[in-house]
Amino acid sequence: MPFPAKCFQSIDELAAALRSDDPPAPPILPGARFHLPEREVLGDMPPGHTFEFFGEALPEQREFERVHGTKGGNKIIAFGDGKQFLYRGQNRRWEPCLSTVWRSGQPSNDRELNHILSRTRIAEFEKLLKQHPMMELAREEQIEVDYDALAQHYGIPTFWLDITSSIDVACFFAVARFNKEGVISPCEEGTGMIYRVHWRSFEDPLRFFTSISHSPASRPGRQHGWSIGLNRQVDFDSQEFVERFDFVHSRSHSECIISSFASRLFPSDSITDVAQTLKNSSAVTMSGIKFALERDGCPAQEIERWSLIWGERLCNDLGLDVYLDEEFALTDAQIQAGLYDAALAHKSFLSEVCFRLVRTRKD
Repeated sequence: MPFPAKCFQSIDELAAALRSDDPPAPPILPGARFHLPEREVLGDMPPGHTFEFFGEALPEQREFERVHGTKGGNKIIAFGDGKQFLYRGQNRRWEPCLSTVWRSGQPSNDRELNHILSRTRIAEFEKLLKQHPMMELAREEQIEVDYDALAQHYGIPTFWLDITSSIDVACFFAVARFNKEGVISPCEEGTGMIYRVHWRSFEDPLRFFTSISHSPASRPGRQHGWSIGLNRQVDFDSQEFVERFDFVHSRSHSECIISSFASRLFPSDSITDVAQTLKNSSAVTMSGIKFALERDGCPAQEIERWSLIWGERLCNDLGLDVYLDEEFALTDAQIQAGLYDAALAHKSFLSEVCFRLVRTRKD
């Protein structure tokens, strides 16, 4: 039910009201340690069935749970967040509230050209990540990776808008300011806001909303990340499935939230540098353009023609170099950093992941 008041005197007051309406889901057999290897648990599960296993209960709650994906693999999602609503925190109101590729401040005033660049950068990001040592663990564990949403979370402009299943995460983004270098500072005055998204009101919500799987690229998982796809005409702020709640900024409240969550929500990892390299590059590759067209469903017989059109536009209108035969590749430093992160991830990544244990349906 909508709250009678739309403005709150503090972020704490607003957060408490949101939690009262959407309490965390009660844990179901939290964090069980299985006697069977995880791959055996995941494999050969018939549609509409789950397995019933009994294991040694762990004393602490796990943050993530492993579920079946939509492409034959699996996803690791946040465990225990309220899922009746999704949320988005902002330190001020933006009108219109658009996904990043459609906002002002992009390389061109031509939105279609910005979209072409975005699709190419995401494709190049995917190609680089598939070379990255950190993503080998994702392949080993058959984790489905949404590269578009991952690119969005690592700062590459896309047509997705970040939302979250966590009220705490929404509160963090509602009180934090980021400068161009990514340095975080607390909001001290003015009005912030949290959007509450009635995503279950959609007949087929997963056509528009996606939960971003926790993976060795850990930032989206830590942020309990979801995304909603918005085309250029859609103002998130004005949608009927969205409620906006304002609150009064306070430096003390902002500092408390930032100190509690900043290091966890923005873990240092070597993938950040890969995304930054692409964002700062003055070139694109023809192979990246062709891969972008392929990803977007361009007919095979049309890819050569459209890749030339895209390449000419990116070169002539944006002044980017178009490498015809060269490929982007990870630097030696990025590979070494990735190997270090991968070694740590192999030891710790699955320690916070559990399965939700339920009974098998009998035929």
